[in-house]
Amino acid sequence: MLNTMKKVIAYILLYISFDQGLKVLAISSGNIDAILVSWHPTLNYGVTLSLLKQLHPLILAGLQILALLLLLFWLDLPNMSKALCIAGGMSNIIDRILHGYVIDYLQFHLYQWNWPAVVNLADIYLL
Repeated sequence: MLNTMKKVIAYILLYISFDQGLKVLAISSGNIDAILVSWHPTLNYGVTLSLLKQLHPLILAGLQILALLLLLFWLDLPNMSKALCIAGGMSNIIDRILHGYVIDYLQFHLYQWNWPAVVNLADIYLL
């Protein structure tokens, strides 16, 4: 049991580090357009689709922590799924506390259709 927990914590730290590294790269680079996905660094002061952006960043971080805890206790997920959820939520919470916004960088599109939100890897972890 202890070995499993250590492994899950190691994965959480790895997932957070990877997302945070991509966020640093996003801020230091410009836009890159590709066939199905574009690299489009964006500062998100709200939650999905910039909703609730008028709230203070620490209030949003608190709401994100509460939502993450409810998700983890409500759903019976395997350990690695929990690791992804925790890493995704924590990485975005780290951004919100440090910067006051979340750094998003991926926009999916097909022909003239664009996904309405720019997302980051942490958001994808939470799917």
